[in-house]
Amino acid sequence: MVSDRRSLSISDCLFEGNTADGHGGAVRSYYDTVILQNVVAVGNTAGESGGAVSLEDVGSQSEITSCRIIGNTAQFGAGLAVAGSVTISECVIADNEAIQFGGGIFSVSPCTITSCTLVRNLGQILGGGILHGGEDDLVLENTIVAHSMGGGGIGCFPGVFISASCCDSYGNAGDDWYGAIDDQTGVNGNISADPRFCDPETDDFHLQWGSPCLPVYTGGCGLIGALGAGNCPSASVETLTWGGIKARFRDGGR
Repeated sequence: MVSDRRSLSISDCLFEGNTADGHGGAVRSYYDTVILQNVVAVGNTAGESGGAVSLEDVGSQSEITSCRIIGNTAQFGAGLAVAGSVTISECVIADNEAIQFGGGIFSVSPCTITSCTLVRNLGQILGGGILHGGEDDLVLENTIVAHSMGGGGIGCFPGVFISASCCDSYGNAGDDWYGAIDDQTGVNGNISADPRFCDPETDDFHLQWGSPCLPVYTGGCGLIGALGAGNCPSASVETLTWGGIKARFRDGGR
């Protein structure tokens, strides 16, 4: 889906197995106010940026909320590629692979990422979880970035900064914090601890009781991540299936 009109709103949709030669395997939009809500994007591919979603020069009212971005591929920004003032909130972004930079999210704009969970994303060169560039700072709040498969957890290019608070960056191959940003563990409520997901094998990224990301343990930060406590076993298994995420979506996203 491509839009060059003034506004675009998509909700309660599933995009699966789509391919774009250039940008935006599932959704590409530019010069727009964009609202994506409760969208699931699974197994999409872009030849350049935005394996699932590519937003280019979008306005400050744009939002990506309560979306599931799973198993997408691109050169840059395999999950989300963002150029514009976008707020990304309450999203689960997992198992996306960037051939070069930014497995989970690649941002070149002053966007805000809040209350998201990023797991097992890969940037083959750099940026497993979140990679930020451009000329403006990025605001990152109450977000989990864990178990990136390569390229690091949270990082930025020289000349920009990530303002991070109440985040958990843990177990990421290539360092939890990388590039031009110093390790933020212990600063502004940021931690590096196993989030203790319920059962990723059955697509469950809720938190076990006792997780350091639950409000009772975060020292006033509130919930860290997209999902709260679940009814789950005490052991965590780090495998995700696409069939499970699609079934969860068809059952109402729970």
